[in-house]
Amino acid sequence: KMYFPRLLSYRDDWDKGTLPLLTQRSESATGSQYSRAYLALTVSRRQGFVMWNVMFIMFLIGSMSFATFTLDIDELGDRQSCVLTLVLTSVAFKYVTVLMMPEIPYLTEMDIIIYGCMV
Repeated sequence: KMYFPRLLSYRDDWDKGTLPLLTQRSESATGSQYSRAYLALTVSRRQGFVMWNVMFIMFLIGSMSFATFTLDIDELGDRQSCVLTLVLTSVAFKYVTVLMMPEIPYLTEMDIIIYGCMV
């Protein structure tokens, strides 16, 4: 006799009736029934690493853009080279963070902040 499993979930999105313990006979080539197991994991990322190693560095790079206002107005070439260097640094840093994070089809909060610093 099969008993319903005890569901340990902090969310109420699973119902005991929606989780059958045996497969249907029509799902098997031999007509046998097999046991099913369900596993749900909650995974979270430690945000301290991202805050200090990504966001703080990006904040420093973004705040350095205000250094262009300390240069004289007549030194246009120096101002443009400073801005271009910071933009290239931001793009390179974004490229490194993309390689560090998992591939997902949406923008994270980190992506939004990095793009905001680039603008």
